Amino acid sequence: MNYTHELTSLLLQRPAERALLGTLRNLVYGMLIGVLLNVFSVFSGESRWEDAFGYLLIGNGLSFLGWGAERLWFSTVSRMLKEPFSWYGYLTRLPFWYIAGGIGYLTGLLVAKKLGLIYVYEIPVKRFFAVGGKTEIILQALLQMRVYLLVRKHPIRNLNL
Repeated sequence: MNYTHELTSLLLQRPAERALLGTLRNLVYGMLIGVLLNVFSVFSGESRWEDAFGYLLIGNGLSFLGWGAERLWFSTVSRMLKEPFSWYGYLTRLPFWYIAGGIGYLTGLLVAKKLGLIYVYEIPVKRFFAVGGKTEIILQALLQMRVYLLVRKHPIRNLNL
């Protein structure tokens, strides 16, 4: 097994990537994303403060599907790359992040609307999908900066994530 694939399997075996801690982490991330999305949409005049609980579902949709997109990328595309943590490795993640964000945003929005937690006049799917995709790319880029810096600084035997 070469260095980068050993590093990939070490990253995926971290306690933070296991089911319980990963779920708790993503619930917290989802709540933070939901609050930020609600604040932005209220200040832009697109929603009301009463829609906050609906945005918590949207934030969790983004968070969990982003986590799933990363896991899918690691189990498929990363194995084809010589250096998965290079700049081109991160470029190959963009479509995964964008699609996961679009699906997560729309799914959260539809569930929140169905539960009466958010009021939406109509569902312009393309616009909401694009908002979710772009939000997910920004979110994942921020989350991956820590991993990227740790991977570049530390040899595999001293990697303490």
